[in-house]
Amino acid sequence: MKYKLMIQALSPLALLTIIKNFSFIVRDECGKNLDTASFISANLPLLIILAICVVWILFAAAAFLWFNSFRFSDRKGGYTIKIKCKKEEDSLNFFMTLILPLLIDDVNTWQGAILFIVIIALIWGL
Repeated sequence: MKYKLMIQALSPLALLTIIKNFSFIVRDECGKNLDTASFISANLPLLIILAICVVWILFAAAAFLWFNSFRFSDRKGGYTIKIKCKKEEDSLNFFMTLILPLLIDDVNTWQGAILFIVIIALIWGL
């Protein structure tokens, strides 16, 4: 369950990464359109990161549906969580410390793509 919560928590990062980096190299230096093999080799780091982000969003959607399915189950037991003091700034702190720094990085190069994956792995490990 905690992995599904982690996937959902970082899903905005995946969506924002797709939006920010959705630009491909489609022409070579001479201005000619690239063929399929050249297009893939020119954009491989970006394609890998975007594929990871799409899979991440699909898993987050599946986790969301899984969590919402509990609402419609016929279970009578369970726990009720009461929030005594609501901290409004926690989501802002999460966004500013985790999501925003990862979004600023450039994933169009191999170095940026590997750095992005390593940072996500370290956050996941923590």
